[in-house]
Amino acid sequence: FPFKVFVDFSKSTNSHSNSDKTLARSSNNNRHGADPILCSQGFCGCFTHFFQATRHAIDLECPVSTPVLAVADGTVVEVKQDNVVSGIHASNLYKWNSIMLKLDDGQFVEYVHIETNSVMVKVGDRVQRGQHICNSGDVGFCPRPHLHIQMHNSDKKDAPTIPFGFKRCILAPNAMHSSKADNSAIEDLQKSADEDDAYFIPEAGKFYTEYGLYCA
Repeated sequence: FPFKVFVDFSKSTNSHSNSDKTLARSSNNNRHGADPILCSQGFCGCFTHFFQATRHAIDLECPVSTPVLAVADGTVVEVKQDNVVSGIHASNLYKWNSIMLKLDDGQFVEYVHIETNSVMVKVGDRVQRGQHICNSGDVGFCPRPHLHIQMHNSDKKDAPTIPFGFKRCILAPNAMHSSKADNSAIEDLQKSADEDDAYFIPEAGKFYTEYGLYCA
C-alpha cells in the first residue's frame, strides 16, 4: 500500500474476519500518516480508467502533501515533477507529475499526480518497500487531490496497464500495546496473512488502510 495509516487496535472490536476487519483511527500524532484512504476509482473506472493505458489503475484520494511510499523494492527509472496545473480542463491531460519504479520482479509501477518538486529520490536510486519517495498532489487532469497508481510489464509509453493488488500489512506484536486484547488482534491479522486474503484490490467507494478494507 502506498500510504502509512495509523490505527489503534485497543479500540477495535473482537471480530477480525479475513475480509472485513474493523480498524479504529489512532489518537496518536498522525503527522507522518494518513486517515483511511478512499478509493475513488478502481479498475475499469468509467471516469478515466477505460483507456488501455489506464484500465488497471487505482485512484486513492488523499490531501496534498500526504507522504507516498514505495510499494516494493526497486529502482527509480523516471521522475517528472515540474508541472503545476490542476483541474479537469482538457489541456491538463498531459501535464501530470509522476515517478516510476522498476521493481525487482521486473515490473514497473507508476505514481501519478504527485506534488510539484516533492520527489525525494532521483533516477537510478534504489528504494525499499515502505520508503517515503514523494508526496501526493493534484497536478494534471485531476478533479480532486488523489494518487493514481498503475503497473506495467514494460516502461514503453504505450504499455498497457496490468492488474495488481496490495499485500496486507502485518504488525509485529511489539509494535502495538502489550495487552492481551491487542496481541490477540495482531495474531488474527498474522494468521490471515497466510490465507487467501493476503492481498487486496481497492474498490471504488470503499476506504482502505495498509491492513485492507477499513470499516468505521
